[in-house]
Amino acid sequence: MAPHNDIKILNNMTQKEESSIENMHIEIDQKHKILTIIEDLRLGRKVTNIRFDRMFPTIIKKLSTVHWTPVEVARKAAELLDTNATSKVLDIGSGCGKFCIIAALTRPGSYFGIEQRSYLSEIAKEVATDFSLENVTFIEGNMINLDWTQFDCFYLYNPFFENRMLPFGQIDNEIPANEIKYELYTETVCSKLAQLKTGTKVVTYHGFGSEFPESYELKQKEFVGTDYLELWIKTK
Repeated sequence: MAPHNDIKILNNMTQKEESSIENMHIEIDQKHKILTIIEDLRLGRKVTNIRFDRMFPTIIKKLSTVHWTPVEVARKAAELLDTNATSKVLDIGSGCGKFCIIAALTRPGSYFGIEQRSYLSEIAKEVATDFSLENVTFIEGNMINLDWTQFDCFYLYNPFFENRMLPFGQIDNEIPANEIKYELYTETVCSKLAQLKTGTKVVTYHGFGSEFPESYELKQKEFVGTDYLELWIKTK
């Protein structure tokens, strides 16, 4: 074999080895970041949104300040829901899964997110897997078609306001937005909440666009982030 061919083969092997080592370091670094976030969240230490959002693709990070629940809000919302091991929590319009993931890392119970955009659900699933979470499930679909009676806790971060953010502020153009949808969705939430069992807990951030049924009472209200977190409980 010609010497220059030997050199070419050696160079190719070296490039592959360097690439493999680089990928290994990236993987180790990512695992370290995840472990430190988990530890800090569980110990009550501050975790900034910028730091947590590094777990998501760039396009998701850019939407964070408007559309995704801030870390401290998610932690407080989960605390207000006061879950136990048997609790089943549903996040309406879960997006990239930020609330469910943070809540599942800091509180007991099972967490479910329903989201219409399939790519957001997939991203949420990937990040939940990165965090090795087994108590989180993401469902692709419309909350209208979901049976809410299987859950006892709910979280809503004004999930339908995107229909009033035209022409700017929408996540994307994948799902048409309009005022009719806004009214339909808020009315649906009221109807479904009214059918749930006594003791059902609901936490809202920036509300959900309508008034709660008369069977619910406001139990706690606390300003966090840019608005109030409210805890409502069905009392009759």
